[in-house]
Amino acid sequence: MVALVVFAIRFDTRSSVQMSRRDRIVGAIAGLTVTGTGVVMLSVESSYYLGSILAWAGPVFAIQWAYGWRYLIAKRRVMAAAIFTPTAYLWFTDWVAIVHLNLWTISSAHTVGLSPGGLPIEEGVFFLVASVFVVQGLVLWFWLLDKLAVPAVHVGDTSRPSSAGRGAVIAADGGDLVHATGSIHIDADPEAVFALVDSPERNGDLIPSLADVSDVERSPAGGVRAKYTYSAGPFNFGGEVHPLEYEPDECIRFAFTGDLDGNFEWRLQPEDGGTRVRLAADYAMSLPRIAALDPVVVWYNEREVSHTLRTLRSLAESDPAGWDHFSDLNRSADWDSRVWDCIPRIWGLNFHCVLVVLLGYRYHSYCRTCRLWRGR
Repeated sequence: MVALVVFAIRFDTRSSVQMSRRDRIVGAIAGLTVTGTGVVMLSVESSYYLGSILAWAGPVFAIQWAYGWRYLIAKRRVMAAAIFTPTAYLWFTDWVAIVHLNLWTISSAHTVGLSPGGLPIEEGVFFLVASVFVVQGLVLWFWLLDKLAVPAVHVGDTSRPSSAGRGAVIAADGGDLVHATGSIHIDADPEAVFALVDSPERNGDLIPSLADVSDVERSPAGGVRAKYTYSAGPFNFGGEVHPLEYEPDECIRFAFTGDLDGNFEWRLQPEDGGTRVRLAADYAMSLPRIAALDPVVVWYNEREVSHTLRTLRSLAESDPAGWDHFSDLNRSADWDSRVWDCIPRIWGLNFHCVLVVLLGYRYHSYCRTCRLWRGR
């Protein structure tokens, strides 16, 4: 439930936040301080329950805060909404269960005695901490994925805010068609921009997950036929492309078949001394659709469109002499190595935290059961 709230917010994961070694040490110490506080409280009978929660929570906080507490602060509004919305619901249901339905009781000997509205403060802290685990883990995970997807080399000035509009939707009828669109203004004439999007070699630089383009054959009517490999982490999708529409300096539209079937289109038109570029892609997912992952699919496609357009703008507005070093990049190898190098982080940041939450919940339930039996 908490994770669904995070997906529903669909925040912008891009950020210039950097974590230094000192920042990571500070985050780890802060989390371990929570653990130390909990351990001390375990020695006092009245604070035993609250101390157990803090001692259990501290190691997970240490992992998450060491990885990106500055980023979590930068996304504090998203964090607050994602944490307190489901937590308020959990507080309410627990309050109803304890105060009105008498489904369970909490030992007065192991609690500090503070019960706002009848809900023991330990219960409130437990649900709050569990929500914080999930939200922080997901927010940091999306930040990690966004950093992995940023092109390894930037050309030109990319510091100014991007005017790229972007969007991605999945067929409302429950089908597996994905439609992704985006547009951006580029301070370059249509001829220069068209030369970039019409070059198969440059397409490999523009599209972050396009790992390889081979067997390129220029069509007499314009456009190219080629084989492609599209990489999404450890998954590779291959196939062929062939031109459908080709209007110099205006439009390129081609179809791709294979593991992914669909259309890809570039449209250019003069605008305010530059060029308005519109990108559109429609494709059918080759893997079975899992509705619960739709927000991830949408987010991934929006990010791909945004990065493609921003990279195109960087190239088009830069000195053409600086383009050649893009050709030396092996995006597939670079992407794979960064993904696999970061898998331990992902596991430590999320799955370990989920396991700790589940074990804590089981321990929490066990303690409740023991107290119920003792009360009988």
